[in-house]
Amino acid sequence: MKKLAIVVGTAFAVLSFLGINCYADADVIHGCHDKHGGELRIVSNINSCRHNETAISWNKKGPQGPTGATGPMGPAGPPGTQALAAAQAQDPRVYDARGNLLGIFPSTWEGLLSFFVPTLSRFLVISPGTGDVDPSYPAVPVYYDGVECMGNSFLDVNVRYQILKVGTKYLTAADDVPVVCTNNPTINIIYVSTPGWNEMGQFSRQCDKFTPNQAVCTLVVQSKEVTLPFSMPVVDLPVHFQ
Repeated sequence: MKKLAIVVGTAFAVLSFLGINCYADADVIHGCHDKHGGELRIVSNINSCRHNETAISWNKKGPQGPTGATGPMGPAGPPGTQALAAAQAQDPRVYDARGNLLGIFPSTWEGLLSFFVPTLSRFLVISPGTGDVDPSYPAVPVYYDGVECMGNSFLDVNVRYQILKVGTKYLTAADDVPVVCTNNPTINIIYVSTPGWNEMGQFSRQCDKFTPNQAVCTLVVQSKEVTLPFSMPVVDLPVHFQ
């Protein structure tokens, strides 16, 4: 009799352990659904369901959904360590008439105001006549991988450290992207926006079908839109250096 009690007790313990491990999954919820009334009750073990109930279970976390649409471009992030160090360094600086810092290393080469913007790690050239980035300087083409100059834009690598104005956007070369060749058949660069002047002597851009030179390629890099750390145009002219 004593041996029988030990056997029964051991079997009960084993079955209890198996039951707990089978149904006590932390990521699964178990329930009993009434076949007639529709009531649902949560249980820790589906063996608790009665004869008039249907055992059901579901995962706490469902499958991953599809990737959502790309959101709008966020605001410019805080300046990095190198940008802060450059801004704090005792280098020649350029200020507007109200004393707002525009950048460092100012120059008036060719009658245009040029300086380095530490927070963007790019050079900016401003026309004294407009107080804004001159869209005709430098007069460089902008390449596109979409018809009618749509899609991703690409800039010549020679201006990758400069901020350009194309239409109402300020563009510069994207960081950490590979340089590509315009005659590479794997790169679908099919349109180019070329700068020029119309009959009235006004600067404009026109979009043309691009035929890559198969002998000599133009090295280009994908561009990105940037937000300047100060308002443009700089109406508080003249600027002063320090």
